[in-house]
Amino acid sequence: MQQTVNIESSMQGFVPETAPEWSMVKDHLFLKTVNYKRNKAFVDGVPHLRVSEELAQLVYMRCKANEDSAYYHARGIGWPLLEKWRKKPGEVFDTARRSMLAGNPPVFMKLGEILGIPEDDSGLWCLTSSDKFFGFSFIFFDECIEMIKEKLGDGFYVIPSSIHEAIVFSDKLDIPPDAVKQTILHVNETIVGDADYLSDSLYHYSDDTGFIEI
Repeated sequence: MQQTVNIESSMQGFVPETAPEWSMVKDHLFLKTVNYKRNKAFVDGVPHLRVSEELAQLVYMRCKANEDSAYYHARGIGWPLLEKWRKKPGEVFDTARRSMLAGNPPVFMKLGEILGIPEDDSGLWCLTSSDKFFGFSFIFFDECIEMIKEKLGDGFYVIPSSIHEAIVFSDKLDIPPDAVKQTILHVNETIVGDADYLSDSLYHYSDDTGFIEI
C-alpha cells in the first residue's frame, strides 16, 4: 500500500521576510499536481486548485541554492507569500501556467521515442515537460488537450503514471480499461516511489464529458 506522499516539507521553503519579490518570481513558477485525497489536511491549508475529485494543483517555484549550482529545486508557495505579493490565487495560478508554457514547454511524443525504442507500435504516447519534471500538470492545459486531439482524436485515456508525465492512448485502441487499471496498481506498488506517486485511477477524456475518473 502506498504511503501518504509527504509534500509538506517542500512547501516550507520561503518565509515572507526573505522571499524574493514578485517581479523575480513570476517567470519561474510552475504547477505541481498531487493526490488531494492523500494530502487533504495539508493541501486545504495552502493555495490549491482542484482539477479532479482526487487531484489538486499547487504552485511552486524553480530556484537554485546559489548562482553556481547546476540543479534546480522546488519551493512551495503558501498564503503568506501571496499576502506579501498582494496577489490573488487566480492570478498566481494563471502566471504559473504561462511560466510553464514559456519556460518549460510541453512535449507530446510516442512513448517509444521517450524510452529510446525506435519501432514503437504500442499506441502509447507520453505528455511531459521539456525537462521531464512535473509535466503531468500539462494534461489540464487547454493547449495540450488540443495537441493530443490532433494526434489521437477527441477521445482518449490518460494514465497518471507519475507527477512528471501522463501516458495517453486513443480510446479507439483495443486496450481493455480494466487491464490498464490493474497495470497502474501494479506499477504504483512495485516501481513508483512515494514522492512521484499520483493516482491509481485511469482517466478518460472526451469533448462531451471532460475528464472522468475510472
